[in-house]
Amino acid sequence: MFPGAVPLIFVTVLSIGGPVAIIIVAIALHYWHKKKYYDSLVKALETGKKPEEIKALFDVETQKREKNGKGFLIGGTIVTGLGVAFLILGMIIGEIGLYGSSAFFIVLGLTLTVVYLFTKPKKEQE
Repeated sequence: MFPGAVPLIFVTVLSIGGPVAIIIVAIALHYWHKKKYYDSLVKALETGKKPEEIKALFDVETQKREKNGKGFLIGGTIVTGLGVAFLILGMIIGEIGLYGSSAFFIVLGLTLTVVYLFTKPKKEQE
């Protein structure tokens, strides 16, 4: 093996295994949540509750929120900040390879900010 093989293998395993592990955990949690819901529903049916009572127990009304697009602005600011941080880090350690990554993040963040500017609701003129 060449000298950098062990860290390279470690990084490769983490970069592939990490997202796979996150997906498996997310699927398992989703399954357990649904199973708990259906178990509660079956228990309610076994106790002899009427369909109207069961619907009232399990019916959750979602509150509709007004979409204002602030997520694009917040996300754009954070991603632009990451890009600037990578740029400064690249300047400090003298690594030219970080300039490309930082440019990508800066452009992505600015793009999200522009999307916010186009999608934000217009204030009504009185």
